[in-house]
Amino acid sequence: MKQVDPYEELNINAYGVLKPPILLLLIMLIETWHFWSSVLALFPGRRGCFRAARWISFAVEVPSLLVLTALGARAPGAHKIFHAIWHRGRELLTVTALGNLGIVIAGAIQDPGV
Repeated sequence: MKQVDPYEELNINAYGVLKPPILLLLIMLIETWHFWSSVLALFPGRRGCFRAARWISFAVEVPSLLVLTALGARAPGAHKIFHAIWHRGRELLTVTALGNLGIVIAGAIQDPGV
């Protein structure tokens, strides 16, 4: 009879915490694209992209960045704030998605010709 490794079946890391699915990581990267594009704009030859970035876009993406930070800090000895952020992760990602949708709608209302 084949022995089953419980860590392999449950996809658990060394701390006994379930590993996040790849789809969650992709969603978080997509929701924080303003942040990552501005980070890439800091490289030489990309200064024009940074001037076009709006600070409101960064404010909207703060909840997703908090969830991304809490994702990396999921360990038994982590501070309680990371656990609280992780438990409210769905709500925080929804707030970011709605904020990004609001930015898109506001841009469409201001410039309907595009």
